[in-house]
Amino acid sequence: MKRSRILPAAAAVLIGVALLVAAAPSPAGASTSPTWSIASSANTSPTQDNYLNGVSCTSPTACVAAGVSYDGTHDHTLIETWDGTAWSVTPSPNTSATQTNVLAAVSCTSPSACVAVGDSSDGTNNQTLIETWDGTAWSISPSPDTSPTQDNSLSGVSCTSSTACVAVGDSSDGTQQQALIVTWNGTAWSLTSSPAAPPNQDNILVGVSCTSATACVAAGRTFDGTTNHTLIETWDGTAWSVTPSPNTSATHNDFLNGVSCTSSTACVAVGQSNDGTRNHTLIETWDGTAWSVTPSPNTSSTSDDTLAGVSCTSSTACVAVGQSSDGTTNHTLIETWDGTAWSVTPSPNASSTQANVLAAVSCASPTACVAAGFFSGATNNQTLVASAIAVGGYRLVATDGGIFSFGSAPFYGSMGGTHLNQPVVGMAATPNGAGYWMVASDGGIFSFGAAAFHGSMGGSPLNRPIVGMASTPDGRGYWLVASDGGIFSFGDATFHGSTGALHLNQPIVGMAATADGGGYWLVASDGGIFAFGDATFQGSMGGQSLNKPIVGMAASPLGTGYWMVASDGGIFSFGDATFHGSMGGAHLNKPIVGMAPSPVGGGYWLVATDGGIFNFGSAPYLGSTGAITLNQPVVGMAG
Repeated sequence: MKRSRILPAAAAVLIGVALLVAAAPSPAGASTSPTWSIASSANTSPTQDNYLNGVSCTSPTACVAAGVSYDGTHDHTLIETWDGTAWSVTPSPNTSATQTNVLAAVSCTSPSACVAVGDSSDGTNNQTLIETWDGTAWSISPSPDTSPTQDNSLSGVSCTSSTACVAVGDSSDGTQQQALIVTWNGTAWSLTSSPAAPPNQDNILVGVSCTSATACVAAGRTFDGTTNHTLIETWDGTAWSVTPSPNTSATHNDFLNGVSCTSSTACVAVGQSNDGTRNHTLIETWDGTAWSVTPSPNTSSTSDDTLAGVSCTSSTACVAVGQSSDGTTNHTLIETWDGTAWSVTPSPNASSTQANVLAAVSCASPTACVAAGFFSGATNNQTLVASAIAVGGYRLVATDGGIFSFGSAPFYGSMGGTHLNQPVVGMAATPNGAGYWMVASDGGIFSFGAAAFHGSMGGSPLNRPIVGMASTPDGRGYWLVASDGGIFSFGDATFHGSTGALHLNQPIVGMAATADGGGYWLVASDGGIFAFGDATFQGSMGGQSLNKPIVGMAASPLGTGYWMVASDGGIFSFGDATFHGSMGGAHLNKPIVGMAPSPVGGGYWLVATDGGIFNFGSAPYLGSTGAITLNQPVVGMAG
């Protein structure tokens, strides 16, 4: 089984390269929606073919794509890197200049830790190929094979840390293909047993997604000699087992090409179903109990539609990519999940008469995704890049509950002009921007739009006043925090701990949740940080002299870093939260009271008590109330 390139199953035409940086659709009622457009990208040479098969992003400004370049004689590994400004080819090794080397997938856990997998061929057999990035250079890591006389190939990889990775694929003895699973423990790669297949039945794994070292899901297909059926295998930390997965019909050929999990109870697998005439998109969903087929759209009833990859950032935000063929030409296909339904998202093509295919996708946040694929040029297959970044928006809230909306942040209502028992002290928006909550100092909650009311502390005695709140990633719950660090959780917001019983040097002034909702940070006015759940401590300003007190904080899109802001607009960044500028040292008409990150995490906004807005990095200026007389001062904002 020799192969020169990794191609999605049942693809009609797969040539060229396409990379797309994308934003998720705007929420209902938004005034703007993202538009995909083609941008420039790198190639090894204008006379060589260049292909990309996988992509992984750890932030909107850090992505790695892996694939293959063909010099007319041999395939060589191809790795390209995005630094937030441009794509560039990064040198990658090959087993030999005269051997075929292909990279099929890549997984990064940080900008300095990535693993790419595929296979190399000596002309007789394929053998597994694994390459590792340490922040400085790519190197080949020794990888196991079932036998030197068997074909061994890796098609998918998922890493949860620098010491925990799983790669999947298949091995073949020339007669039958068997699922192949290899595991990295931080020291070495080793073969891991996968469930035995019935005699004369092929089993192939194409994609894998791990949410921890003890929770992985792999997807692919099994062939009984007549028909292909979906195949899903699950790792529970001890053993791999086949998990029952549905098919559209016992007589249809059903394939799964990619899978993405955001928790042990939320996964999405994508592929295609062939009814004997044409391919239709296939999407299956795991709810923690069973897999089920989820209705998915096709471009038309007469087109061939295939999904090759999927990336989810929460149970309500997924992007799947692939291709659609009208019988003459392949076009890019992008579909988006908003928590309720899948829909086809308009996507660009290099030419209406040339082949355009997407093979993989990675989302660093709900509004920052990169999809990799292929584009057929006039002479050679060359990379292309298209981007679509949502303009985004923000809302400001005043102490009387008045709301001011800017950009694509719709207005859903306010408490302005209503009698409140206590003043409003902060707000939070649902992740898709379709609603928001505001919280008063007595813990009273006011919900608007799609933000559901899950409970409040209004009317209950509090040791200290509430000073802030944060939403869960799926928007189905929220936490409130008091000035003593007491935490009150509602809906699906899990309590992970508090400082309510501790003596604090300075009061808590704000909080931020991790991207998966498994933890949160609290920040005190002296810049002290308190981390709970899976929120890792990345540093603080506690014990250091500050010109002005800290008044708020925000988490990075991946939830592995955070910013804090002082009342003079000074910014302090930690972990993967990049510093983009501050107002520290500048004259302000009014003090800063809060901040919010931009939709793609490449910037942030600061807001003052008069509603003045200061934008940095990729966060655009969309308006303010700085020149307007307000009934009450602004106390916070939400992006």
